[in-house]
Amino acid sequence: MIKRYLKLFLVATFSLLLTTGCTSKEQVSAVPYITLNENSNDSLKVMIGNIEDKRESKFVAIVVNDEKIEDKYELNIDPKIWYKDSIIRELKASKIYHEKGEISLSVNILEIEAIYKKYSLDKKNLSVKLVLEVKVKKGDTTHSANINLSQTTYRPVILDASSFDDIVNEILRDSVSKVVTLAIKKLS
Repeated sequence: MIKRYLKLFLVATFSLLLTTGCTSKEQVSAVPYITLNENSNDSLKVMIGNIEDKRESKFVAIVVNDEKIEDKYELNIDPKIWYKDSIIRELKASKIYHEKGEISLSVNILEIEAIYKKYSLDKKNLSVKLVLEVKVKKGDTTHSANINLSQTTYRPVILDASSFDDIVNEILRDSVSKVVTLAIKKLS
């Protein structure tokens, strides 16, 4: 009787491993943005201008082995829509969002790239870089600035696109907070 249950358990375990262990993701998953900025300035009324994706490559995650690209992964969402929704959330949390505000906030996405160096002895074999161009326009005056963020960490192994999720989402969230903080500072 115990052998029968042991066989059923082993068959169930093997089936589970076979069906879940052999699947791999082909896209990096970006999660919805959670507001970080709690500034409130009732006199500012900021609207969203253009959000443009000007990246040279639409791949956000790359696995490299001896300088050769082994795998490339795209985001599972349109970064223009993600940034627009996220910045609106942050502006609303800061109580400065207005659909027809006198101040326009525009963002050009210039780079989002995570690189994993496979078989590297480097203690920081996973790096991510994000570059945005931010334009804050009020009347005839336009303030421009670039936001450059980078992070590094160690990962023993990258199995698929999901291995990039944490670091990519962290840098995306950080960039939204920086965009809104930059806008508030430029206008204060």
